[in-house]
Amino acid sequence: EKLNLIQSPGTSINYLGFNFQNKVLSNKDVRTAIAKAINLDDIVSTVTMGAAQAANSPIAPLVFGYNENSTRTKVDMEEAKKLVEGSGFKGAELKLSLPATNARIQISQIVQANLKDIGLNIDIEILEWGAYLEKTIRGDHELFLLGFGASTGDADYALYPLFHSKNQGAPGNRSFYSNEKIDNLLDEARREVKAEKRKELYTEVQNIIQDELPILTLYYDFQTIGTSKTIEGIKVHPSGASDFKNISYNL
Repeated sequence: EKLNLIQSPGTSINYLGFNFQNKVLSNKDVRTAIAKAINLDDIVSTVTMGAAQAANSPIAPLVFGYNENSTRTKVDMEEAKKLVEGSGFKGAELKLSLPATNARIQISQIVQANLKDIGLNIDIEILEWGAYLEKTIRGDHELFLLGFGASTGDADYALYPLFHSKNQGAPGNRSFYSNEKIDNLLDEARREVKAEKRKELYTEVQNIIQDELPILTLYYDFQTIGTSKTIEGIKVHPSGASDFKNISYNL
């Protein structure tokens, strides 16, 4: 009763990544099947308790270049089963690596249950943060859970590190994804000075990513803080920073 809840959209994404160096995950039918088996709305409601928005793009709505018309894969368990069967990888064993946070542990359990239903067996590997980063930098992983924040508010800050082929490993592309067309579009967007043209380029990038699925973006985080009701005027920046310049106290 003594607290206020402040909640607003953010610029971060949480995602399930696929290491393209793995023969199972490099198969597009398998990645599509995984996307069709995971209900993003259920993850938002159960894991974040509604403090997030299910994703339709690898960048958040507040980020410049976001394409509101990007589409997420429709959940279809029967089609997912058929895709796994047709891929020849039914019964495949895959490891899902993640850092030891409560939300990601819950997500991993949901993913494990969903993928078992379509014929994929998932072993959950929970790691200390430093060990997790080292493992994914080396490429010694398969499925993985991670997040990324476009703190500048521009699509380049997220899309370039996550998907340009020259950024594989430590710079951010832990999917070890390589697509010459994506590289060219991202490079062109960096050179382009007209905002509308940049939006067009980033729209095309998002459409390709949503189709090829080097990652499955799960949700966009909301920024959520609690304050005493004696404090007023706090504003939360989409990147997560708080503005305390105009606060007042009613003691």
